[in-house]
Amino acid sequence: MQNIKQSMLAALLLVSLLLTACGDTVESNSDDSAETSASDGETTAGVDEYGREIIAHGLPDDLDFGGMVINCLVRDLPSYSIDFGVDELDGDIVNDAVYERNGKVEDEFNIDINIITVPDTNTTTSEAVGDLLRTSVMAGERAYDVCAFYQIYGSSLGLDGMLYNINELDYVDFSQLWWNQDFYEELSYKDQLYYMVGSINLSVTSSLMGVFFNQTKVTDYYSDYDFLYQLVYDGEWTLDKFSELVRDIYTDLDGDGAASEGDFYGLTMVEDDPGPWNAALNIRLCTKDETGTPRLSFYSERSVTAYEKLYSLYRNSTGVYFGAKGYDYKTAFASGKSLFAVCSLESAAPHLRDMPDGYGLLPMPQLDENPEKYQNSARDSSNLTGVAGDCDKLDAVGAMLELMNYYSYYDVTPAYYEVAMKTKYLADSDSANMFDLILDGVVVDFGEIYSLAISGGQYTMDGIYAGQMRNLIRLKITDLGSNYAKFENIYESCLDEILATYDELAAR
Repeated sequence: MQNIKQSMLAALLLVSLLLTACGDTVESNSDDSAETSASDGETTAGVDEYGREIIAHGLPDDLDFGGMVINCLVRDLPSYSIDFGVDELDGDIVNDAVYERNGKVEDEFNIDINIITVPDTNTTTSEAVGDLLRTSVMAGERAYDVCAFYQIYGSSLGLDGMLYNINELDYVDFSQLWWNQDFYEELSYKDQLYYMVGSINLSVTSSLMGVFFNQTKVTDYYSDYDFLYQLVYDGEWTLDKFSELVRDIYTDLDGDGAASEGDFYGLTMVEDDPGPWNAALNIRLCTKDETGTPRLSFYSERSVTAYEKLYSLYRNSTGVYFGAKGYDYKTAFASGKSLFAVCSLESAAPHLRDMPDGYGLLPMPQLDENPEKYQNSARDSSNLTGVAGDCDKLDAVGAMLELMNYYSYYDVTPAYYEVAMKTKYLADSDSANMFDLILDGVVVDFGEIYSLAISGGQYTMDGIYAGQMRNLIRLKITDLGSNYAKFENIYESCLDEILATYDELAAR
């Protein structure tokens, strides 16, 4: 519990700083504020307006790439393409911070960042960015230099030789604050690294999962809603407590005598929404052994216990509506049809913006009391960034990625948090604290990233991807163990193939 309290002290400091910030733009750190040269990368004595130490980026001062065009391939959905760039200034604080970031990188290195967008196919077998990259690399076209792809569908690109080993990329320093260390450590194997996540990846933050609650409706059933925040502060926000709060909340609003979309529930959920529970309940698909080798670890006494609790919540609770595919549970929640909704931060935003009732935000419930942190993970649709395997502009690409993440850390990330926390998610200061706990609790799982490949390349009900528990609940399968046993050999064989491929790549 001490760790949660320490995190909250840090959260309160961050939130207080965010809430005192104002204006429509975010001022970038200037060279005048740094007390070290841009080449030594040491921490300065100065801090930015958010209380963070200003660090020189460490890149050479004299890099000039002669107007070289760097082609960046991204999905055309704004929530994903914004990681790499926007077309123009439009007055939105995040949009404009991204636009200005790219301009500074282009000016400093004399490059042209060319954003190429492609429709997001999101099929069960392919993903548009990955398909285009494969075609280009295999044909030797060198059409793209950097790509940002749908995590679960694109994670095999490195294994297939379509991506460059980022560990061999000059100018990229993963020890710096603007890179996600958890992703780096979890996805590195045999000195191979094909995917990166850093401060440019706003899509990862926006894809984090949380529990939203209706502040107005909660007071109809409980004395107030502050006790929900207190449960989190006290380390008592568990799956059992969550189930207790929602399982009996039901009102037949339409008077038809049957549970339907038109009624009021404690919790609304849709059967095809990504399952967020593995990370929250501390169930890992893979765990690295003492040699750093990923091993299957999904099936255990803990996962069985967790599954039984989830099944009881979704299938044996009057107060839970587990809607069929197509059911818009987020709109149902926003219109006052439920007390709680579990969804990603980004996907909730358009629904909550015009919500007549007040709302609050909580982290995902945990399996045990007094967690070290409230664990969370991004949806499998969030971006991973890679460098094309046939890229012949490696120095320019490495320098560009390092500087883009550097300026994102100091300029874009504060703007994003400011908007997210003040405009979309902050009903009160406690929700701001919850937001920070969500950010602090992000975990990465090698098995989740490679879950499609471990499942034999099939996104099926029986796959070992993030939503396996959800899909088994959907099929009303009560025995997790027997179902897992049917496919365990497939999972083991596929993981062995992944690791063998890494061995082959390392030997080149």
